[in-house]
Amino acid sequence: MTVTRHPARRPLAEQDVLVLQHIRCEPPGVYEDVLRAEGARVHRVEIDEGDPLPDPSEFTHVVVMGGPTGAYDDDRYPWLGEEKRFVRAVLARGIPLFGACLGAQLLAAAVGGEGDDVAGESRRSGQQDDDTKNSPAVDCTRAAAAATTGPVGMMGTTEPTKTEPAING
Repeated sequence: MTVTRHPARRPLAEQDVLVLQHIRCEPPGVYEDVLRAEGARVHRVEIDEGDPLPDPSEFTHVVVMGGPTGAYDDDRYPWLGEEKRFVRAVLARGIPLFGACLGAQLLAAAVGGEGDDVAGESRRSGQQDDDTKNSPAVDCTRAAAAATTGPVGMMGTTEPTKTEPAING
């Protein structure tokens, strides 16, 4: 896979951020709040509702949200294969990608790494915090939005999923 470096970053104001959502009850929440507060234009695609994936070159950043599936449940959720191909296309264009929970698993799967399914009653970053201004999700969102190269994967609240991409760049 050939990787193209995305042009130098500018502030989020006026930038187009694509959010891939996998289930209505798990929206981008505080991630979207931070992006909009920073001036980004946020475009949501609800994968599970059958929304088509757009051309990745229309966006400066991509956020892949969580959901109730695992990254390798292609038999049960046929759209997962298409989404992993989309993630590879995003990475090949050098567009920063932030994966939360399932999004981090899909990032890992798309580049040939491994992502762990999060099971049990683990708390998700930012979703149960009363103080969203100091939420770990806010810091992660700002860090991902400021990324200048490569993907950023994140799972849970204390253990990020680290993927060494199987791409040269």
